[in-house]
Amino acid sequence: MCSEEQANEMYRLALAQGLAGAEQLADTAKVMRNCNGIGAEWFAPWLRWLICKLHPTLVPTSFLHDLAYAAGGTWRDRWRADWVWLCNGWRAAKTYAWCNVRRYVVQAQALFFWCLLRIGGHAAFAWSKEADNV
Repeated sequence: MCSEEQANEMYRLALAQGLAGAEQLADTAKVMRNCNGIGAEWFAPWLRWLICKLHPTLVPTSFLHDLAYAAGGTWRDRWRADWVWLCNGWRAAKTYAWCNVRRYVVQAQALFFWCLLRIGGHAAFAWSKEADNV
């Protein structure tokens, strides 16, 4: 999934960006086991690498989202994980000044990826048994 150095870097960046749940990235072993950056696990490694290089501001957000999806739960937990992704993406965008166009590009990218998560993220979520009863 990811190296120890990358896990530590994502933790540092998540704290610097003020992301909700950034403290979850302190568990390096868990991060290394579950996090792969932006993109589904079944994506080719070169594709995930390219997406992460094109959208570096959102990579710490994606690590937190990977942990939430690995934790799993019910449909409410999935909605929450995706909503936190969007909010954290917008928080990450605030690392750029209000007059910097990159701030608004990152916000648009976060919204685009959030739409993709809502459309295609169902298969990657670790559903619990309670999810069947809802």
